[in-house]
Amino acid sequence: MKPAAPVISRGFGLVETQAPGIATAGLLCLSLSLTLTSLPAAGLLRPGTALLGLGLFLSATGQILAGLALWRREEPLPTLLLSALGLFWYTRLACDLLPHSGLGALPPVAATSGLLLLWGGFVLILALDADILGTPLRLVLGLVAAALLLQGAAAATGLPLLAAIGGYCGLAAALGAAATDGGRSLCGGTPPRP
Repeated sequence: MKPAAPVISRGFGLVETQAPGIATAGLLCLSLSLTLTSLPAAGLLRPGTALLGLGLFLSATGQILAGLALWRREEPLPTLLLSALGLFWYTRLACDLLPHSGLGALPPVAATSGLLLLWGGFVLILALDADILGTPLRLVLGLVAAALLLQGAAAATGLPLLAAIGGYCGLAAALGAAATDGGRSLCGGTPPRP
């Protein structure tokens, strides 16, 4: 039996077959992770609930698995983006949500703000420098970076208004990640028509 004819991705110039479906699942997991971390930051949900921690753990695991599946399909940028952010959500789970549940102590303020600012800068560099991403996804990554940078600034200064604005930026990014064209914008755009 012959395998399906591969589709050439314009952005990467690599051969792919099912990567848009995998990338769409990874973006939906990113959307869920953003929602679950932005709701407490915006003040709409009490931090430290068990459902919040379980949802964040499962969505981060989904992102990492989608990144590994894209790595097997030789898509380097989506692999980096989804896997790295999936690992970041694990650190958010360990540093923020577990101590609010009574498991362990809260990390120092400098460590929390440094973590958020570092990852916000990382996502901002990806959003600005990755020309192969589609415009909707670059906008989503810009909103993710704004949310992380604002939440990091709120952790450093103690201003709840910055945390709320960062939470609402995260919710907007989650909505955008769920509403984008999914895997096509993450895997280099739609293939050209014959």
